[in-house]
Amino acid sequence: MTRNEAAALATIARMGWETFTIRMLQQVARLSYHQVRRILQGYTAKGTVYCGLLEKCPAISVVDATVIDESAGTTVRRHESHFQFDTERYREWTAELAVWLEDEGEGEDPPPPLDSGCNTGVNVANGVRPLPGVLDPRTFGRVKIELGRCDVCGTGKAVYRSREAGVNICEACYARLVREGNAKEGVR
Repeated sequence: MTRNEAAALATIARMGWETFTIRMLQQVARLSYHQVRRILQGYTAKGTVYCGLLEKCPAISVVDATVIDESAGTTVRRHESHFQFDTERYREWTAELAVWLEDEGEGEDPPPPLDSGCNTGVNVANGVRPLPGVLDPRTFGRVKIELGRCDVCGTGKAVYRSREAGVNICEACYARLVREGNAKEGVR
């Protein structure tokens, strides 16, 4: 498994998605549509087939769906792939042994570890956002109860909570934390 594939899997798990699209993962990971599609579905280059996560990870499956959009007054139907993620199967699968393959052209240095940092509080009233690395996305969990507004941006509905940091954040702010973590792990 490549580093980008591992980071994509970790991102999906961190976001708590049961169903997602290429576009959703693209926005959170800040990768191109083409890169995310190749990570998930694989590709063929110069006669060599490179498998994607659909073949490597038993926790990911895909359903082809027809999406109907009637928002513009006319009915538009389009094809879309909906990927499903089984968190329990992912946990079982990651408990097994794994082999890491370096992406082509990468050095031998391992990626830097995700800095856990410490949170001294978030000051929304003064419009202060936490510095990169201050909030650790690994300490957050998605919740289904009402938490109010995001402690970071103050505008989004808080759906993630970190008891350790004492902070509740929205989907967009959590996605930013995940992107920062992915960047530290060397995701391109």
